[in-house]
Amino acid sequence: MATFEVRTFELEGNRSCLSRSELLAHLRFLSEKVFEFPTLVNVYSGERIACIGVGCELTTLQLVDRVGHQTHRAVTGDDGSDDTEFVYQGEATFVRSRHLVPRNAADAAAVEWLDGGELSQDLQWSSGPFPPTCDSGKR
Repeated sequence: MATFEVRTFELEGNRSCLSRSELLAHLRFLSEKVFEFPTLVNVYSGERIACIGVGCELTTLQLVDRVGHQTHRAVTGDDGSDDTEFVYQGEATFVRSRHLVPRNAADAAAVEWLDGGELSQDLQWSSGPFPPTCDSGKR
């Protein structure tokens, strides 16, 4: 059974969740009851990490595989120029609208990734090396 470590870097501190349903419930709790503004939290399960936004209906999701040296980021077809501000470890982080997806889909995709290492078919993904390299942005 997987254990999921949620780190908010803010009010709630760290929390271990022992099941998929407990993790989903905790992510919803953070979004609906704790954070009144968009905030990024990290969730760890073994060598997999999910960085996910809470506190908003449209959120961002980045998945990291430390063993496979890959990162995956949820994307949409929206190329709008507006950025959404999230707080991450006490600092402002701006996310382009093309990386904003519905919170429920992001939560479910994060749990699927953390528990089994599979990318959700419900979202589109942009993938690259982890950690990023200087030439990773070249085409």
